[in-house]
Amino acid sequence: MVSDSTRRQLCMEKSAGRVNTAVIIVIALLALVAAASAFLFLSGPKRKAVPKGPRIDIVFDLDCTGSMAFELKEFQDRIMDIMTRIKCGKPEPYVRFGLSGYRDRGDEYLVFKYDMEDNVEIFQSYVNGMRSGGGGDLKESVNESLHTVLNEINWDKDSAVRKIMLLIGDAGPHTDYDNGIDYHMEITDAVKRGIKIYTIGCHGIENNGEKELRAIAEGTGGAFHHLIYRQDYIDKAGITTYRYKSGKNYYSVAEHTADSDKWKIWIDDAIAMGNAKILEVPEVFTLSDKTSAPSEASPGEAQAPGEVMESNIDELCVKIIRREMEQMGIKFDTP
Repeated sequence: MVSDSTRRQLCMEKSAGRVNTAVIIVIALLALVAAASAFLFLSGPKRKAVPKGPRIDIVFDLDCTGSMAFELKEFQDRIMDIMTRIKCGKPEPYVRFGLSGYRDRGDEYLVFKYDMEDNVEIFQSYVNGMRSGGGGDLKESVNESLHTVLNEINWDKDSAVRKIMLLIGDAGPHTDYDNGIDYHMEITDAVKRGIKIYTIGCHGIENNGEKELRAIAEGTGGAFHHLIYRQDYIDKAGITTYRYKSGKNYYSVAEHTADSDKWKIWIDDAIAMGNAKILEVPEVFTLSDKTSAPSEASPGEAQAPGEVMESNIDELCVKIIRREMEQMGIKFDTP
C-alpha cells in the first residue's frame, strides 16, 4: 500500500510537471507570435520616413487637344528646367509632381492622370508621353479633369504640405454635359482639401473660357495668368525685332531690351507698368502663330507648332510655384 505521504508527493510532482509543460507551451506560443510579427514587419510594405524640411505637392493639368500642340511641346522641352529650379531652394524642399491631361468627348481619351512622383526623371518620362490631338469644338472637358485631379491623385493628406495645381489650357469647360460635375463644386472641394489652383490661359482663352479659368483660380486662392508669346518680326529693312502677345493685346517693347535673353523675366512687369506699347494692328502672329490655324484641329489630328514663336511657360510656372514656396520660408539664390 502507498502511504498518504507518498501519495501526496506523487500528486505534487504531477502538478509541477503540468505547470512546467504549460509554461513551456506559453513560451513557445509567445516565440511563434514574435516570429510571425517580425516576418510580417520585414516582408510588409516599407513606410517611407516623413521627409524633413518643407514639403509641397504640385500637379500640372494640361489641355491636350490639337490647338495646344505648341504649348505642349514647349512644356515638354522645359519641364526638367522647371523642376530643377523649383527644387533648388533653401532649405531644400521635398517636392512631388503629379500630371494630368484632358481632351473631350469623342477623342482618344477624356482624362488621364499620373500619381505624385518625387523622381524627376520618371516624371519627365510621363510628360514626354503626352500628345496633342482631338478637340473639334470650342470647349473641353475641364470639369472632368478638375474632378479627376482632386479625387484620384494621391495628394498628401497632411495639412502641413503645400498643395498646388497648375491648370494650363486655351478653352473653357463644357457646362452642357449632364454628368453632375461642375467647376463650381470642384472649387469648393479644392478649398476643403487645401489645394490652391492657378490657371494659365493660352492663346484663344480671351475669346472662350477666361471668365471660367479666372473663377477657378480666384475661388481657390490662386490667380489667373495669360501666357505671353514672343515672335520674330522682320521689317521692310530686313531688321529682326520682336512682338509680344498677352491675352487679346499685341505689344512692342524698346529694342534695346526686347532682344534680351531674359525677356521672360521682365515682360510681365513691362506690360503691367505700361512700358510695352500696344499695337493697334497686329503686325505679326500670322504665319506661325495659332491665329492663322483653325480654332481647333479636326478630331484625331494635331496642329503643327509654330517655328519662330516662343512663350514664357517655363518662367511663369516657376514664378507661380516659387512665390508659394517663399511663403513657406524657402529662399532661392538663382533666377
